Amino acid sequence: MESRLAKLEQVRSSRHETHEERLERLSDRPPWTEADSVALDAKIKSEAIAEFGSLKAAAAAAREKANRTRDPMDAFLCRDLEVRAEDEEARYTHA
Repeated sequence: MESRLAKLEQVRSSRHETHEERLERLSDRPPWTEADSVALDAKIKSEAIAEFGSLKAAAAAAREKANRTRDPMDAFLCRDLEVRAEDEEARYTHA
């Protein structure tokens, strides 16, 4: 039993990088630019609309998943899509 636990721990530790390793890896990347941010926003919006038909529908699906899984990352992604949907709706309302 102990050898199985040791093997599991070894596999787990080899798959997950430490916080320090992640910081080191990220420090080697070039700085994030405004163009990168705009491109990422466009990609997120286009993928959500392609899969769900609208940002509002994507946000609703993300809310259902977040409620089901209770995973903080799902909740974060849900809130991100909700804010994007609200911003888009406000933009069209004021236009």
